[in-house]
Amino acid sequence: MKAKQRTMPRILALACLGGALALPLTAQETITIPASWAYPPGSGDASQPGFYGKIHQARQDANLTSTIGRANTQLAGELIDPATGEPYKNMVVTKDNPYIGEFFWGYATEPDGSFVWEGPINCSNVNDGIGDPDNYGNFVPDDYFPGLPGSVSEAFENMEYYNVLQVAVEFLGFLEITQPGEIILGLHHDDAAALEISPNDGRDIFRIPLVYTDTNAGPGNRQATVNFEAPGLYAIRIVMAQWTGDIMLEFWSAPVDDPENRTLVNDTGGLKVYRAIQGGSRPFVVSANPGPGATGVEPNSAIEVVLQGLGADETPVMKVDGVEVTYNRTDDGDLSTLTYQPAQPFPSGKQVNVELSYGAANSQWSFVTKTGRKALMITGGGAQNAAERWIAERLATKYGLDVVVKGDDVVTTNDAEGCVLIINCSSVNSGKVANDDFELLPIPLLDVEGGNTDDFKLMDAPYGGKWGNGPTTTDIVIVDPSHPLAAGLPEGQVAWATRATKHHWGTVPANGQAVGIATGTYDPPRGLLYALEEGAEVDTGQVDELGNPIMFAHPARRVFAGFLGDDGAAYLTDDGVKLFDAIITWLLPEPPAPPKFNPPTLANGQITISWTGDGVLQESGSVTGPWFDSPNQNNPQTIPAVGTKFFRLRR
Repeated sequence: MKAKQRTMPRILALACLGGALALPLTAQETITIPASWAYPPGSGDASQPGFYGKIHQARQDANLTSTIGRANTQLAGELIDPATGEPYKNMVVTKDNPYIGEFFWGYATEPDGSFVWEGPINCSNVNDGIGDPDNYGNFVPDDYFPGLPGSVSEAFENMEYYNVLQVAVEFLGFLEITQPGEIILGLHHDDAAALEISPNDGRDIFRIPLVYTDTNAGPGNRQATVNFEAPGLYAIRIVMAQWTGDIMLEFWSAPVDDPENRTLVNDTGGLKVYRAIQGGSRPFVVSANPGPGATGVEPNSAIEVVLQGLGADETPVMKVDGVEVTYNRTDDGDLSTLTYQPAQPFPSGKQVNVELSYGAANSQWSFVTKTGRKALMITGGGAQNAAERWIAERLATKYGLDVVVKGDDVVTTNDAEGCVLIINCSSVNSGKVANDDFELLPIPLLDVEGGNTDDFKLMDAPYGGKWGNGPTTTDIVIVDPSHPLAAGLPEGQVAWATRATKHHWGTVPANGQAVGIATGTYDPPRGLLYALEEGAEVDTGQVDELGNPIMFAHPARRVFAGFLGDDGAAYLTDDGVKLFDAIITWLLPEPPAPPKFNPPTLANGQITISWTGDGVLQESGSVTGPWFDSPNQNNPQTIPAVGTKFFRLRR
C-alpha cells in the first residue's frame, strides 16, 4: 500500500496517568459501543489535534516482562527497580538532558516523559546500533518514538543508538466517529499492546479493551470490529510494553467490507483524534481500593474510590452487593475521594461486588475477603497480566485462597511460608526464579513456565532440548482420559482456548512415576500437561559413590501445565476451565473443616460453650448483629446463663 505523506508532529508538554485495566475480551466478536459513551459530534477542540502521550524507559538491562500491567505500572512511576528499591529511573531523552542538540536527532520529551503528538501514530526505532526508524508495518516512512534512543547512563552522560529497550508508552485522545456503524480499528505492533476505550476518559482504570495483546507477541496486525451506535467523540487510550529487539507501533482503521484498505488514524483522509473536548471531559476513576480482583482483603476494609474532575454538583451512586450505600466524600483540588465503611465486617471468603455510576460510566468490580488460606503466585516483575488476574480471581472465588503475588525479581522461598499452593507463571524470567529451592518445599506446585521445568525437577537430567516454545494453538490432545487432570474429557483433541496462544512444552520423566495427560497437536507430540505425585522420583543426572543414579523425590504433588502459556488463561473455553479446575482440585490439600459449635452444657446457672476447628468467636445482642469479636476467646469457656446473647464463629 502506498505510504501517505504527512508532516512530523510537534512535541509539547503533558503529564499523563497510567492505570489498571479491566479483563480483556475472550473472543474476537463485534464490540458495540453505546451511544451514551459519545461526546457530542463536533465537540473536539480543533486547536488541539492528536494525542497526549507519555513514555518511560527503564535501564537497558532490566529485562522487564512484556505485559500491559507492567506498562501501566511503569508509566505511573511505580515499577520498582530491585537493584535500588526505588522506581526505575526514566532513561528517555528529555528537554533538560545535557546532550540535546545535534547529537540527538529525535524528539525530546518533557522532563517527566510526557509529550504531545499531533500526527498519526506510526513509530519505530531499530535496535541495530543506529536507532533509526525503519519501514515496519503497513505504512512508511516511520517516525521516531519520542525520547528514543535513550541513555545508557543514569547520569545521562552516554547515549547509545541501539538503546530502544524496556520501554512503556501511552497515547491518549478522543476519536471522532462521524458515521455510526461498524468499523475495524487495529494496531500493528511488537510485544504487548492494547487499544482501550472509556465512556468518560482514557485514563479511567475501568476502560474497556478493544484490541488487547498481553504477552510477548511478534510483529503483526491485531484488530477489532467495533460498532459505534452514535456519531460523536470517544475517549481512547493506546498503550504498549516493549520487551527486547525493535520497537514499533501503528494505529489504523479499515472498512469492514475492505479490511486490507487500512488508513492511519489522524492522517490525511483518516479518522480524526483530538486531545481535548470543548467544555471539558467527564470525571474518571484514578484508583479503587480494594481494586478489581483483589484477594485476601481484610473483612473490615473500607471501600475507597478516587476520581478526578468530579464536579461539586455531581453525586456518583455507589452500590455494594446491589444495595446503594452512603459514602463520605472529601475533595482535594481536582481529586475527590469516596469512602464507604461497612457497618460490620464482610464474611470471610466473601466475593464483594461494587458498582459505581459517574458521568456516562457504570463501573463494576469485585474483590474477595481474606480466608487465611494462602497461595503464592510468582509473576514477571511489575504487575499481573490478564491471564494471571483470571487465575488469581478463580483461586479466590472458587477455592477460597488468598493469593499473594510476588514478582520474579523479589520472590524467595520465604514468601511461600504458610501457603498451600505455589503457581509459577509463564511471564516470569525463568533465570530469576531458578536459584531458589522451590522444588524442596513440601507445598503443591503448578508450573506454567517451561524454562523452570529443570529447576523444579519436573523432568529427568540432562535437560538440554527437553523443553521449548510450541506454536500458537487453541487445542491439545488428551492422551490419558482416566487421570483426574483430564477433567473427564474424552481421549483426543480438545479446544481449550478461544484464540490461538503461545505455550511451552516439556518432557515427561521417563521412569513411569510421572503421568502425561495431554500433548500438543503437532509432531512430535510434546508434553503440555503432566503430573507427578508426592514421592515421585526424577533422575538428577548425578551418581553416588557406587555409580547409582541419584534420584530426587518430590515432597508434594507437582503439575506442569505449559499449554496455558503467557496469556492462555484469559481465553479459556468451558473445557479449558474444566482442565484448570481439575489441576487445582488435584493439587490442593483438603481444606480444614470449618469451625463448629459443640452442644452447650448448662449447670448451676452457668453455660459452657466450646467448638472444634479454627475460628474467631463473635457475639451480639441480636441475631441480626452487629457482631463483634468476643473479648474472651477461650475454648471452652463458661459464662453466666443470664440475659440473651448470640454467638457465632468466623473462620
